[in-house]
Amino acid sequence: MTETGKSRTGRIKWRPLLLAMPLLALVILDYSLTSSELDGYSPATGVVVDNVESECHRAGGRSLPCWYPVVEVETPEGETLRQQSSVKRRPRLPVGSEVDVWLSDAVPRRVKLGGFTGVWFRFSVVSVLAMAFVALAVLYGLFGWKLHEAVGAGDAH
Repeated sequence: MTETGKSRTGRIKWRPLLLAMPLLALVILDYSLTSSELDGYSPATGVVVDNVESECHRAGGRSLPCWYPVVEVETPEGETLRQQSSVKRRPRLPVGSEVDVWLSDAVPRRVKLGGFTGVWFRFSVVSVLAMAFVALAVLYGLFGWKLHEAVGAGDAH
């Protein structure tokens, strides 16, 4: 112990936070990629016209039904586009419900389903995982030394 009451191991440990930095860089990169995927697209509203049934495989080998929503959207030129989502949904979206979509500005037009699972899902998952790891690294850096002192004190007896 020093005169101030702090042990040498009582300083903040930042190495775990340095390990978390590449994850933060990954979040920034993924945001940039997702944003660039939407370049040339404008937000629009589509209507669910059908659901194509598929199977969702769950742990234990049990299959449950899932659906790919089919959406129609009207272009500014008055053309109606129909697009099946590439993302399975459970439960199915009700026919007639409105959904957010991204409509390409270029002709021929393309449609991407918007919303959480349509465009931003990958970015959201990467962000949550990275932030959880950073939070754990910060908590370890701030309080992990106390754990080491407590374990070390128990070994002395």
